[in-house]
Amino acid sequence: MLSEGLVTGAHSDGGYAEYTIVRLDAIARLPSGIPPEKTAPLMCAGMTMFNAIRNSKARPPDVVVISGVGGLGHLGIQYASKMGFRVVVTSRDSSKKDLALKLGAHHYIDTSTDDITASINKLGGAKLVVYTATTSKGLSPLVSALAVEGEIFLVASLTEPVTIDTLALLFKRSSIRGWASGDNKDLEDTIAFSNLHHVEPMVETFPWDQANPAFDRMMSAKAEFKVVLSGSWDKVIVQ
Repeated sequence: MLSEGLVTGAHSDGGYAEYTIVRLDAIARLPSGIPPEKTAPLMCAGMTMFNAIRNSKARPPDVVVISGVGGLGHLGIQYASKMGFRVVVTSRDSSKKDLALKLGAHHYIDTSTDDITASINKLGGAKLVVYTATTSKGLSPLVSALAVEGEIFLVASLTEPVTIDTLALLFKRSSIRGWASGDNKDLEDTIAFSNLHHVEPMVETFPWDQANPAFDRMMSAKAEFKVVLSGSWDKVIVQ
């Protein structure tokens, strides 16, 4: 439960198990016939990005910036595009430009060569930035690229201190806030929207008996983009 800060697998047993016990108020109803390998990543990364965008002040066709094209970012691009926003993607090189555009981005900014702040401000400024990186280096120029009352949503934990231009926040009445995933109702909404608008995660699948190699692949940061242990849905018994 988000309100109580409880996560299955972290605060209760779960994960690599044949059976697990979860709280009834944390269970979401899923439509039948959906592919588990394509649905599982939507339950965390997908819900985080979908929920962040829909709970922001941004409204189509505002400029929404997705910072990064990774496990979170590649889903955020799809959601923002399907919702009708003008989607800008930032990444530290040009290697993911074609993928970002294919997923629905309208603009791509290579942060290694382009001026992020100037490029976004030319488009009118960002009403929303969803920041998926764990490093704070790219955050400061995005603060100066916000539109009036623009927002930055942090959806990943930063591993280092943050330095920002507070004057930019003051004069534009902008803000930075954290955003966790959501609750079971948010999950049902995420799956429903994803099915309706054909939002799909990019996954690499491993059989159950290859859990350790799958974990190593995930931790290598070379997977595109989610590593999933393939199997079949089992029944949920409520007692």
